[in-house]
Amino acid sequence: MIFKQFRYEPLGQASYILGCMRSKRGFVVDPTEDLGVDHYVLEAADLGLTIAGVLETHVHADFISCARELAAETSSPHYMHESLEGIARFDFTPVKGGQVLELGRVRVEVIHTPGHTPEHCCYLVIDAARSDEPWAVLTGDSLFVGDVGRPDLLLEDQTLNVLDESQRAEALFASITEKLFTLPDHVEVWPGHYGGSTCGGINMSGKASSTIYFEKSFNLALKQPDVAAFATFVKSSARPFPDDYVRIKSTNLGLVDKEERSKTSVPGILVSEVEPMVSDGAVVIDLRAPLIFARGHVSGAVNLQFNRADLADRAEMVIPEDERLILYAESDQVAEASSEILTGAGYAVLGIIEGGLASWDRAGGEVASLPVVSVDDLKSSEGEFSVIDAREGYEYRYGHIEGARLLSSMGAWDEVEHVPEDESYAVVCGDLVRSSLVASLLLRAGRTAHLVTGGMTDWFDRGLPVVKEEKKKETSAK
Repeated sequence: MIFKQFRYEPLGQASYILGCMRSKRGFVVDPTEDLGVDHYVLEAADLGLTIAGVLETHVHADFISCARELAAETSSPHYMHESLEGIARFDFTPVKGGQVLELGRVRVEVIHTPGHTPEHCCYLVIDAARSDEPWAVLTGDSLFVGDVGRPDLLLEDQTLNVLDESQRAEALFASITEKLFTLPDHVEVWPGHYGGSTCGGINMSGKASSTIYFEKSFNLALKQPDVAAFATFVKSSARPFPDDYVRIKSTNLGLVDKEERSKTSVPGILVSEVEPMVSDGAVVIDLRAPLIFARGHVSGAVNLQFNRADLADRAEMVIPEDERLILYAESDQVAEASSEILTGAGYAVLGIIEGGLASWDRAGGEVASLPVVSVDDLKSSEGEFSVIDAREGYEYRYGHIEGARLLSSMGAWDEVEHVPEDESYAVVCGDLVRSSLVASLLLRAGRTAHLVTGGMTDWFDRGLPVVKEEKKKETSAK
């Protein structure tokens, strides 16, 4: 069997090619437009495969699919679950649960697994050249490594939703426990997402594969005692919605036309050009790591650490979409890659500061710093600092420093203006990424801020006191 996974890091998305070494026929599963038709055609050619079909696990809500175009380019069927007939506005080849698609000695069995979406399918892979036992299952957005798909990505048109959120959660629980978890323990699990993808929750692993045994044993969502507890757990641990998911899903259903997207080169900006742009409202984004940012940065810059897997998602959670951005990083290559990612997310990127902070400094641009304190410094400061906690609400409730003010990174863009000006702030989070972001926003708003190294991780490790907030129990009138 030929089997290859392709990862698109900005979205934590995985697509696949699998095929038979003898017949030289292969399937592509869940192709993304971000990689493009040519990518899959060339990869198949490199592997000596003819693309005999394009399979989708479901209608995606976090990336634009190129399945239709790939199927047309290769004159092959586009397979999707039969329940989409009359809903999807394009022709496809319907499949149903239990159906087997043949690729010579490799067989692919369709498992209908509604929940994340009503039409969702998993694909069980059998390599008969080695055994009639199943080898792997492509689980799409149903079962992830360490987590499960979210059941709440509904469309505004109720006629297209088929199942509501609670029904989807029930269906998802049944699909996994009664179908996937009845597969042999050795079967490998290859999901459609990993890491920071917004199609799952906070427990999704960055590891891109697992096994049925491991997920049965250690997946937190599926360790819940019943379907009601499962639904509550999934909802409470979900990440923010994928940005613009209604448009993306509507596009993938064929309800709206695809937008023409082309890569554009972003110009380099001279230091002398930055100040007028900033005066006109542009925002400088520093893409470097927090401690490097703290040592010195363009005055007024916002620290948004680069990571291809979730840069777009983190930007969309924090920065209003109408802001115009100027970028710089440790290397111009990283700045250019960030520009492409952020432009793809809908931001107007005016350009990059070529040469980064070094060229800025040489040209006499104003350089600021972010003071750094340790957890021990904070503990012994005896009220010198007001503590700001940049984590999310559920993390804050689990345990926070007494007196700490919750200023989630997701809401900080607007909320920093309401932070009093006459105090000195120490900002914490789980690591440094969110606390540095919030601290940079405080500095930009004219506040005095310090970055706490180690954050709440060190605070917990040292056994220092925390305040925990109990969940309020809901009562119903009888």
